[in-house]
Amino acid sequence: EYIFDDRLNPREMKLLFQLRTRMLDCRENFKNLYKDDTFCKIGKVCRDSQSHLLECFVLRNSVKELRENYLVKYEHIFGNIDQQVKAIKLLSKIIKTREILLEKLK
Repeated sequence: EYIFDDRLNPREMKLLFQLRTRMLDCRENFKNLYKDDTFCKIGKVCRDSQSHLLECFVLRNSVKELRENYLVKYEHIFGNIDQQVKAIKLLSKIIKTREILLEKLK
């Protein structure tokens, strides 16, 4: 359904597909590559998983919309189309911020 929704641009559709198929570059999605090093490189406390993106205290402090929006849950990427659109809009901002923060750590 999300592929045909006008509220999503191609980049958001691709991201939603990656999330739904667990292909987003999170360490928990590729455990064989990271072995025992699957912790979040930003907060260094929790496992680097897709659901962690909505819970990470560093990201929560860095993304205003995440601090203000407690209605979006990770499960919404599999929910109805309205839930998917809201989730991917927020997750897009979170992932962009995450990439910037990870780049600064290099």
